[in-house]
Amino acid sequence: MHNRYILKDKNFVPTEDTSSYTWLEIMNPTEDELKSLFKKFDLPRDYVFDISDPYELPRTEGLEDERPNLFILSYPIKISNIEYVTRPIAIIIANQKVITIYNQDSEVFEKLKSKQAHKMDKIEEIENFVLEMAWEISKTYIDYIKILNEEIDALECQTRLSTRTHYLEKIIEIQKSLTLFQMSIRENGPVIESIFELEYLSESENRDYLLHDLQVENKQARVMIENSTMMLDKLSELYTNVINNNLNEVMKTLTSVTILMTIPTIIGGIWGMNVKLPWENNPFAFWILIFLCVIISVITLIILKKKNYF
Repeated sequence: MHNRYILKDKNFVPTEDTSSYTWLEIMNPTEDELKSLFKKFDLPRDYVFDISDPYELPRTEGLEDERPNLFILSYPIKISNIEYVTRPIAIIIANQKVITIYNQDSEVFEKLKSKQAHKMDKIEEIENFVLEMAWEISKTYIDYIKILNEEIDALECQTRLSTRTHYLEKIIEIQKSLTLFQMSIRENGPVIESIFELEYLSESENRDYLLHDLQVENKQARVMIENSTMMLDKLSELYTNVINNNLNEVMKTLTSVTILMTIPTIIGGIWGMNVKLPWENNPFAFWILIFLCVIISVITLIILKKKNYF
C-alpha cells in the first residue's frame, strides 16, 4: 500500500500525481513494491529491503557521500494500555522527495498527516521532514509512557491488598513494554544526534526551533522511561512484599485454626482409650468433655489473639 502527498500551505495533501509529490508513504509493502521502488529511485538494496526485518536497528547511511540520505528510526505501536511493541521505519530523502517505508501502522503517522501548519515552508526544506518525524516519534513515546505510568499508579493501589496473579501478569506486560521503549529510545539517540549535524539544515530558517523541540522531546522521553522503570521496579518489590505478607497472614490463621481443632482431637483421643478414666461412669461425661474442650479452646483463642495470630 502506498500514498502520495504534496506539501501545500504547510500541510500534506493527498495527490494522485505520480511525478509531482513531496512524500511517498509505503506501508506494509510487498516484495514487488520494494523492487519497483529500488529500481525507480536507484536506491541501495539495503535501503528498502532491510526494513522488512521487524527488529532492524536504527541507523543512518549516505550522510557523508553522494548516496540518498537514509534514517532508520524505531517507532512505538500501541496494542493495549499495557502492551506496546516497536518497529523500524526507513526515511529516505532522494530527488527532493521523502520516502517512508514501514510495515505496521501507528498513531505517529496519523498525527503527522493530520498536523496543521508543518514547519516546512517550501519544498527545499523537505529535509525538515526527518526532524518532524523524529519529534513525533519521541512525542508518541512520551504519550505512551504517560499511559503506562497511569497503569502503574493504578496497579500500586490494587496490589496492596491482593495476591492475584492477574496483577503480576499486568506488571510483566508493562515491564516488557518499558524495556522495548528503553532499547528503542537508546538506539534512536545516535540517529537523532546525527540529524543535529546535518549541514543542509543550517540553511533552514526553522532549524534552531526544530532542533530545540526535538532535543527537548528526546531528552524527556529518556528521563521518563528511566523514572517509569524505577517506579515499576518499586512496584514489583511492593507486590512481592504484599504477597509474602498476605501469605504469612494466611499461614498464621491456618496454624491457629489447626491448633484450636487439635485440642478437641487430643481430649477425645485420651478419653477414647480402653483404660480407667475419670467420669467414665458419670451419665454427663460427654457434656463434661465438651465443656472442657470449649473452655480450653477459648483460653487458647484468647492467648492467640493476644499474640496477634488471629
